[in-house]
Amino acid sequence: MKKEYNKGITLIALVITIIILLILSSIIIATLTGENGLLKKATDAMNQTKKQQYLEEIKLEIMEEQMQRKEIKKEEAFIRSIYDRLMGNAQKEKKTWIHHATMYNEEYVTQTNDNDNTLLVVETIEGYEIFIHVDNEKLNTSIEEIYEIEQNYPVIFDANTGTGYMDTYDIRAGGLCTLPTNKFSKENYSFVGWCQDPEGNGKIYTEGSKIKITQQTTIYAIWKEIELITITFNANGGNGTMEPLKVTPNTKKILPANTFSKSGYSFSKWNTKPDGTGTTYLNNSEITTENTDITLYALWTIPLYIYNNGSISSYPMVSKSYSSPIISLGTNTISYNSGTNSYLYCSTVIPNAYNTLHVSIKATASLASWAACRVGVRPTYGSDGTSSFSSWFIPTDWYATGMAASPSQANDSTYRDYTLSLTGINASSYYFFLHTAGMNWSINKIWFE
Repeated sequence: MKKEYNKGITLIALVITIIILLILSSIIIATLTGENGLLKKATDAMNQTKKQQYLEEIKLEIMEEQMQRKEIKKEEAFIRSIYDRLMGNAQKEKKTWIHHATMYNEEYVTQTNDNDNTLLVVETIEGYEIFIHVDNEKLNTSIEEIYEIEQNYPVIFDANTGTGYMDTYDIRAGGLCTLPTNKFSKENYSFVGWCQDPEGNGKIYTEGSKIKITQQTTIYAIWKEIELITITFNANGGNGTMEPLKVTPNTKKILPANTFSKSGYSFSKWNTKPDGTGTTYLNNSEITTENTDITLYALWTIPLYIYNNGSISSYPMVSKSYSSPIISLGTNTISYNSGTNSYLYCSTVIPNAYNTLHVSIKATASLASWAACRVGVRPTYGSDGTSSFSSWFIPTDWYATGMAASPSQANDSTYRDYTLSLTGINASSYYFFLHTAGMNWSINKIWFE
């Protein structure tokens, strides 16, 4: 019994010993390899010693160059002399721990004139960067802390109350970040530049500038409010109101549709002068703004009726046909009852002072599937005048609208208003014409406005 008791005590002691050894080993491993472990501290100390060695070597080379310049006058810039020494271009071999070196100005841009370069960045083979600021005139230098190239920091671009998206950059510690072209926007504001302060306090960088990154960095878009110009609309003798437009200068803007009215008149176009001698803009057309406010005056025209329920204006019409019957200019309507090609046209030119041609047509019968009644204008009268139809039958310079044969439009006793926009015609004047084929119809009104 006593023997078994001793075995139990031995087993318990063994377990306790193992547990103690595991705890001690964990403590030892943590001491050696933890965040503040001995191995980490030893490595850091070694790296720090190496960094200090690099700094001392650079300082020594700079001191020797300063002393030599006191004895021998050199033409090259001070930064060039230091660069040559470190890179082995000045009677010595290149330092074995230097990978390469680059000269920049204060904007981190390499200049062709060495005197304009005041920053020398030395990269070591172990992956460190040393920033040396050089005063070429006073022959002074200052050395910044060494940065590990392997460590990266995010550079975040902030719209700063603007809209849009831009990628985040990943820049190594101590490295240079080239500021990109702005892709953000802000209505009625213009982009000024980039800044590390959202209020614009501090230096504002232009696109393409370079800044050194030593920590996570947010770059803010800086905006300047644009002084908008005003487009004012004047009824010019008409009635109604239209809200002024606030627009950005030197941009394109579509003008709103006219909402003014004038009894007995039709709106024609906009003009920068009330008498129409300024610059003209059509309804809903595009305007290119300048840097000053602008007033647009409504120009009015009296509608021109060349036929109105039997009344013929001072623009007499001529009816032509391949064969009889021709188009009939009746007491109350113009009518046609045949299937041959026939024409009706004004022999007097009509000035291009109107926006729209209106024709009120009623189909009385449709005689063929290809039947049509087309009305419109053409800038030229025809090479052969009124002697034949060769220059009028489907010419290339027609501007036309009208009705085609369809069951819904035949014998419905309804006059339909067909309109043709005249705003795209590049001519000072034109002639009215009507062409019909295969359709019976009547017209009670033809007018321009």
